[in-house]
Amino acid sequence: MLKITKENYFYNIFIFIALFTCPVIVLAPVGSWVPVILSAVLISLYSRVIFLKFSINNIHITIITAFLWIAFSIIFIGKNLQVLEKFFHLSFLILSGFIVSLALLNNPNFKKIVIIFSTSFIFSTLLIIIDIKTNLGLKLWLSKNFDFSNFENIYKFKNWISFNNFKTQYYDLIRSYNHNTYNRGVIGLTILSWPLFALCFLYNYKVSAYIILVFSCMLTISTLNFSVILCHIVSLSFGAIYFMKQDIFKKYFLWFFGLYFITCPFILGQLDYKKFSKYETDLLQKKNNLFSDYCQKTSGASMYYKMNKLVLVLSCNEDNEKKKKYSRNDFLHQSENDVEKIKLFLKFKIYNTASNKLHRLIIWSFSKEKIIEKPFLGHGFYSSRYIASEMKKTKNKTNYQLIPLHPHNSILQIWLELGAVGVIIFFIFIKKLLNKIYRYDEKNHYIATITIISFFQIFTIGQISFGFWQPWWIGLILINYILYKFIFSYFKFNEPQ
Repeated sequence: MLKITKENYFYNIFIFIALFTCPVIVLAPVGSWVPVILSAVLISLYSRVIFLKFSINNIHITIITAFLWIAFSIIFIGKNLQVLEKFFHLSFLILSGFIVSLALLNNPNFKKIVIIFSTSFIFSTLLIIIDIKTNLGLKLWLSKNFDFSNFENIYKFKNWISFNNFKTQYYDLIRSYNHNTYNRGVIGLTILSWPLFALCFLYNYKVSAYIILVFSCMLTISTLNFSVILCHIVSLSFGAIYFMKQDIFKKYFLWFFGLYFITCPFILGQLDYKKFSKYETDLLQKKNNLFSDYCQKTSGASMYYKMNKLVLVLSCNEDNEKKKKYSRNDFLHQSENDVEKIKLFLKFKIYNTASNKLHRLIIWSFSKEKIIEKPFLGHGFYSSRYIASEMKKTKNKTNYQLIPLHPHNSILQIWLELGAVGVIIFFIFIKKLLNKIYRYDEKNHYIATITIISFFQIFTIGQISFGFWQPWWIGLILINYILYKFIFSYFKFNEPQ
């Protein structure tokens, strides 16, 4: 009887994870770690003997080695004991993920959990699409009332703003910024889409599986998030190679990966961060030249183009000639058949994208220089947050930091903080992880391919966006890991289809 009660208890924990994970990722993505830790605490309080089921494998040994090196880095290299708090948070979060995965051993049937998780994913995705397409501003309204600067108002109801009033007062803000507020949520749902698709297929919910993929595609199209688009291109490309040429993938991929790990600082850090002002000025001049070329051929008219939420305005009127004005608020649809204007807009998009990504390249350039200073041991765990945090300005008065919080590339961050030793440990971890996926390939080649796709989704996002140690990002990875534990537990209790 006790065993049945324990199974039911763990089952309800997974119902909680399935029900609330996707809404949290969408509405409060920085709290993506909460379902993992809360579930682990509840499991530990109910069943302390769950740790007895933990068996150490090669991957666990690699993770333990990484944590020992991080501890050594904090104490003897960085010598910043205040960072120990971050280390303990990271350790507790990783441990929580393992605790939740251990509870899976008590549950042979996940059908209801799969249905709930899939439904939650679909509704959460639909929420983002509707909010963006209709400019509801729901996420912005929640942020306005529940952010930390307004925390006391939750209790005192001072300055609380209703949804209708918010839409009226902040209409321009909603229209220009609403699509950006879901960036983390879109990335989180994208990462969960493939394991949920696989789970639905394994449990014969094929309609739900295809709906998940369709909604994931709609989400990408609706937001045009650069990181998500690149993530899809890279992950699907490598997934296709693995699916069709598995032997070639196994034979050469680790060599390719190892080469990238070694050369990453030099490939990504090719610019000179000391010339930031020059690069910025050159790009600005190229955009101004586009305006001048257009104005010479146009008599006192303004051109407006809309692509997603970006609007380009070229004003050739005398009073605005020098301002070369941009706007994200005004909309005027002109001839879609004007080839010259379309070419002009596409050139502007290229220069504008280069301007937006220029700071990232400067960060990587500076990171390369700091890596070369201490290539073997690094500057110490979490040191990238403090190594160059002072605010600077270019000649064009653009505010920037050489490293704002982290290098925005996981391999560069490991090189910078943990040195070559950290990079080698991480490479060994990747190698053992891929070997584990290869072993599951013997049971189901399709599921192994989907796992490879998810691996590259997470790895690609890590190369262009978030800090390696951010709790919400690690929380997302752990949720992805737990979903794949669901998948591989299916093979333990069932014959593969």
